[in-house]
Amino acid sequence: MFVFNLVCQLILVGFFFLKLHSRKDFRIIGYYVTYSFLSTVVINQLIQKVSNNNFLSFRVFTLIEGVLLTAYLYTIIVGKTAKRLLILSTACFLVIVVVDLFKSSSKTFDSLPTVVECLILISFSIIYFYEQLKNTVNIFIYNSPHFWIVFAILFFFSGSFFAFIYAQNYSDSPQVALTFSNITSYLTLPENILFLIAFIIARQQSKTIKSNIVAKTT
Repeated sequence: MFVFNLVCQLILVGFFFLKLHSRKDFRIIGYYVTYSFLSTVVINQLIQKVSNNNFLSFRVFTLIEGVLLTAYLYTIIVGKTAKRLLILSTACFLVIVVVDLFKSSSKTFDSLPTVVECLILISFSIIYFYEQLKNTVNIFIYNSPHFWIVFAILFFFSGSFFAFIYAQNYSDSPQVALTFSNITSYLTLPENILFLIAFIIARQQSKTIKSNIVAKTT
């Protein structure tokens, strides 16, 4: 499963930089999949080696993941009130991450910041879908690549929410750590596949737009 996730992430990174890097609405999610790949390959191992702390890398990943995904949701959510609430929620998340980092000395799994991250991303993913359902112009919302990305976010964080809570009290148990790793791996693969679907749709849309521009200029 780890190998499948790694290959899928590598495909996503290549797809982004070769095909979609010019799309402004995709840059944040492109940076996210790139960081996820680099974390899996080298960043997490480097942090663990330098700090001699297995949990610090998870905390760093939670921080950067939360910032990137909330920034992405901010760009696609329309409502001004929802945007303000998202900014406020993200600010609270950052405070919790920093306080929890120093308070717990990074020796345990970061359950509180991760749970807060889950709640924020789940809530605002639902808000995004609610806005899309209210939009009578866009009837087929599944034709939008953002639909598949937000669905991937909602799927992963809803599926792993209780696992994150459970991991706090049993992070020292090797069996629980293995089970937690398996759960996140099995959730990550569908998430990456959904991202890939979104990237393919975005690529097709970009090609259609370019073709229309060329047709108008000739």
